[in-house]
Amino acid sequence: MRLSTLLIAAVVVVSELANAASIEKRRISKPVQQCFNKLNDANSQLSIVQNAVDDFTKDSGYFAALNIQRKEKVLEGIFRETNDFCCRRDAENITNEEIDAGTDIITPLVTSAAKVLKSLEIKKDAFDSTPLTTFLVVGDIKNMDILTGTLLDCLSHKAPKDHYDTFRDLSHTLSDAFSSVRYKYGI
Repeated sequence: MRLSTLLIAAVVVVSELANAASIEKRRISKPVQQCFNKLNDANSQLSIVQNAVDDFTKDSGYFAALNIQRKEKVLEGIFRETNDFCCRRDAENITNEEIDAGTDIITPLVTSAAKVLKSLEIKKDAFDSTPLTTFLVVGDIKNMDILTGTLLDCLSHKAPKDHYDTFRDLSHTLSDAFSSVRYKYGI
């Protein structure tokens, strides 16, 4: 009985030391963590927008289109805040660990944004069948193009040279998605 108690205590101590080491290993400053939180918020909102766009049909009507637009406006606000949190910091103060952690967040964010843009492209005919909807979508596409482009440019300029290829690829992915949807909507 005593041996099992000692064994359990040893496992707990080793576990606590491992947790402490991993926390120490990845020190993320408070401003950078705020940036990461906003990036995660944006990714969550992209999922909400994606679902709303995917659910839209020709029969959904104008109020469903306005609901999508409200969700896109929330996303736009999050991206504005994200630009504020992530781009106001000096590049010299960002560590390689912070850049690595940020890349792990930005990569799925770009993938999610590209999926939303593809959904908008696919749903163009449904949007065209509802008065004024395409007009709203086009405005949102233009705003998101500017905001995401500014954010990605800002973050890529802060990244060390060894991360250049990653940010270049992310930028190309996003640029290709925006080019495709702009072409489809005649923007």
